[in-house]
Amino acid sequence: MTLRNFGERTLTLSIGKAWEETSAFLAREGRLVAPVALAMFALPSILLNWAYPAGAAGAAGGGAMLALFVILVAVMIGQMTVILLAIGWHGSIGEAIRKVAKRVPSLLGAALIVFAPILMLFMIGFAAALIAAGIKDPTGLTPQALARIPNIGWMSLLLMLVVLFVGVRLFPLSAVAAAEPVGPIGLLKRSWALTKRHFGRLLALLLLLAMAALILNAAVAAVVGSVTSLALGEARPFNLAALSVALAGGIVSALVSSVSAAMVGRVYVQLAGASKA
Repeated sequence: MTLRNFGERTLTLSIGKAWEETSAFLAREGRLVAPVALAMFALPSILLNWAYPAGAAGAAGGGAMLALFVILVAVMIGQMTVILLAIGWHGSIGEAIRKVAKRVPSLLGAALIVFAPILMLFMIGFAAALIAAGIKDPTGLTPQALARIPNIGWMSLLLMLVVLFVGVRLFPLSAVAAAEPVGPIGLLKRSWALTKRHFGRLLALLLLLAMAALILNAAVAAVVGSVTSLALGEARPFNLAALSVALAGGIVSALVSSVSAAMVGRVYVQLAGASKA
């Protein structure tokens, strides 16, 4: 891999500087980022929402699970490709995609090592809460029934806080996977080390990116969904109404994912430079 010089090293993470560099990068290299974003972010989102306009939660069956896994891999490849470009990749787009595609197993492995036990513990706790509440058939649960289960709110809050904490400490995980040839355990150790002493700033950035994505997606869903419903009727799998909403959502997904990936790349440059200073 050939990368440009990281530049001046700093011991203080600057989100403002990362944003300025991200804006400059996207303005300068937009012609390279756009095809990656359309192919790896927009297209998977469009296909998923066209097939399941009610949301990915409606996906069921082996075929749907396989499709979701393929989409996840595509998004990972797209994210790492944009990150490579953002941190200074000199080769072609094709070379970058081939390089990061080889890193997907390590990135997936690292994510599973951390998040699978967390989700498993939550599911065990959830099952115990259902048993304590005398609920034997969880398939018929409604939001009202869930609200009456003792401690379910605290369990959900705890899960959210744990995932948020881990997410902040592993913020540069995709960038490390793209730029450094280490395995799953190495990825986790490196990400954990890079984010040391920067939790507050990274937490603020992660929340800001998440809020921006939620607001943009909600706005598009409300506006485009309302107009489409009036003009084309209710969105159903693979009909024109669902395709219209999916196209709008896919464009927003590509925009948000590209900006987020570039930001991760520029933050990684600062963190990696600081660790060597």
